[in-house]
Amino acid sequence: MKSPSSFAALQCCLLALWGVSFAVSLHAQSAATPPKNRMLTLAYMKTEPGKASDYVKLEREVWKQVHQDMVNQGRLTSWKLYVVSWPNGEEQEYDYVTMMEYPSFAHLESPYAGTDFSKVLGQAKYAELQSMTPAVRKLRRTDTLSVLLATVGWSTASNPILNVHYLRSLPGKSDDLLKSQREYFLPSSGELVKSGNAASWATTSLRYPVQLDFPYNYVSFNGYESLAQMEKDPPQAWRDKWQGARATENSALLAASRKRVKGQLWRLIDQTAPRPLDANR
Repeated sequence: MKSPSSFAALQCCLLALWGVSFAVSLHAQSAATPPKNRMLTLAYMKTEPGKASDYVKLEREVWKQVHQDMVNQGRLTSWKLYVVSWPNGEEQEYDYVTMMEYPSFAHLESPYAGTDFSKVLGQAKYAELQSMTPAVRKLRRTDTLSVLLATVGWSTASNPILNVHYLRSLPGKSDDLLKSQREYFLPSSGELVKSGNAASWATTSLRYPVQLDFPYNYVSFNGYESLAQMEKDPPQAWRDKWQGARATENSALLAASRKRVKGQLWRLIDQTAPRPLDANR
């Protein structure tokens, strides 16, 4: 059964994407780069007063089933639910973020069209989804991101902790920013993953909303298994290779190419299981 059009507004994310042409990124990509056109959507959620536990329950027990079905069908790579640990508080714009990764831009065309909600959930949960979703949270806004560079295994890493960096490239300096990401952060982060000092790393560019004065146009993610891993000292061989003169040179390139708009720390609450055929990808 085709999902009602209201579901796009209820869960994440994908209004105004139909009929939009996609300009393929021209930046060179390394062997560790995800497949071309892989996309992320970030849906920023603010829970209604006193409804945080109800919202989390709804996501874990109802919406997760829908997204697991999409993963199993190959229409979605993964779904993750994060709580924003820092900063937090009543005045924050959002408390939770749902992250959905798609195999390609084309998969955003009609993401829920192949989902029979009654079959996946049963009538009782289907009714709960329809009534409870607008009652427990507000969808503040959605970012649609192109995954430009990522360490091997980014899509299958659980990423219990995400250190999120919102960046704005300075005028005419996008190429320099991506050079820093591609030549320094991608390989150095890959080595940290291999040494057990990190879980993953990825950098993305903002595709939607298209707004010239938007505060950021890139979002980078550092994934960790725990806060302890986040604070773990890297191996001496890594420090010898990536600190010192190389780090100083990269810091100068970064300072001249971007503004760091904000940073946040997210903690994973729940996620879908990988599609069996994709488990070793």
